Amino acid sequence: MASIEIQLTSSQIWQAVQQLETADFESLFHDMVALRFKRLVPTVSQDEAALLQTIYDAHLDNNQHDRYEQLVAKLEAETITNAERAEFAGLHDQVEALNVVRLTAVSQLATLWEQPFDTVMEKLGLLNKDVITSLKS
Repeated sequence: MASIEIQLTSSQIWQAVQQLETADFESLFHDMVALRFKRLVPTVSQDEAALLQTIYDAHLDNNQHDRYEQLVAKLEAETITNAERAEFAGLHDQVEALNVVRLTAVSQLATLWEQPFDTVMEKLGLLNKDVITSLKS
């Protein structure tokens, strides 16, 4: 198989990413999160690897995520039907359950790494400082 090497600037990569369909974007995003984990913690124990995998896997699939976003938009626009509200409640329960799974794994990692929870969240790219700052003000 022939191979080629090309060099792109981060700006060119960003422009290409913006053109991706949602499913392709989500797939790329999850691959990049996995790569980030590997770069942050290149050698980990089996326990750490299992926890990192749990964190990585704890999300809705692409179709569920898209539907959840559609229902959130309808809820905010106050155009949601009773059936859609029930569907939203079910998806929201799944999101909350996945958040519990993910945060429990982060907490266990923090214990293993002997680091504060927020530090581990930040290392894994899960802590949005802008959101935290806005909540505190």
